Amino acid sequence: MKLPEELRFTVSADGRPLAGMLVKLEFPMAAKNPHRMVFGPSDPSGEIYITGYQITSEAKKTQDLFPMDYNRLEVGWDGRLRARPMSLSMIKRALSAFEKFGGQNYAPGYENHLQAAQTALAQMPEAVLTIELNSSSLEAVAFETKPVRAGK
Repeated sequence: MKLPEELRFTVSADGRPLAGMLVKLEFPMAAKNPHRMVFGPSDPSGEIYITGYQITSEAKKTQDLFPMDYNRLEVGWDGRLRARPMSLSMIKRALSAFEKFGGQNYAPGYENHLQAAQTALAQMPEAVLTIELNSSSLEAVAFETKPVRAGK
């Protein structure tokens, strides 16, 4: 399955676009573990733009760290794409992982983006966060998403 050349999402809280949010993408694989990665933050209009290069680069980092657990994304991806806005609990787990593994395998500013999103979400724990896929370079992508409560 050919990977998307670009993805464009809008993150919303209770139907209103939301800046500073992060999304977690999951690319299920035909064999071995799915590739999971975080992108963002969303811009003032709630949009996150992701290139195919960014996707393959993040997947390669994971595969290089754990070669027995992950296949190459370009070879084993099954065509489904799962996306979720990151809730407060997801962000707390990501911050814990960042502290545990150190910053060398993360994008510059990653910790700051997580902390900013954590602060914003703590102020709206009952909001329902959603993601809308606005564009994809591939029509064949089977896109799956579900809303999450900001404070969960």
